[in-house]
Amino acid sequence: MNAQDTASRIYRRALRRKLALVVAVLLLGIVIVLLILYTPNEIDEVEFVLPDGYTGPVIVRQSPDGQSVVKDDARGRIILRVSASGHCEVSDVTKLESWHAIHVHYEDGTPIKVRQLAAQPPQEFGWWEGFDVQPSELVSFVGTHEEAKVYFGSR
Repeated sequence: MNAQDTASRIYRRALRRKLALVVAVLLLGIVIVLLILYTPNEIDEVEFVLPDGYTGPVIVRQSPDGQSVVKDDARGRIILRVSASGHCEVSDVTKLESWHAIHVHYEDGTPIKVRQLAAQPPQEFGWWEGFDVQPSELVSFVGTHEEAKVYFGSR
């Protein structure tokens, strides 16, 4: 075996090691990206269930005896029930402060559209997103746009 063959073998071995390192780094990168993309967020969707026909403010408060804020249905939604007085006590309201999709319906299944308080027709009915009143409280309103504006304007 001559020096040229030895040098060629050493070069190929070093090249294979570098290639193996590059492949390992790429695979690790792919695994990290997949973990980030497919690790479920704490909360993706929250479903509020209201008593049939309820209109008025919905106040979500933190309480040690409140409903658990954990995914509890096959769709991965958190289901929270609102009382006849419009109150919903939860064990940890801070989990509801991050972004999540909101679904609202009456107990009979009738959906209530989630709306923004921006310019809407006065008689448009829906769930109007509110704002934090206190660190342990979230407020929304179910009714017409006009009623929601009056309610939030009085707070």
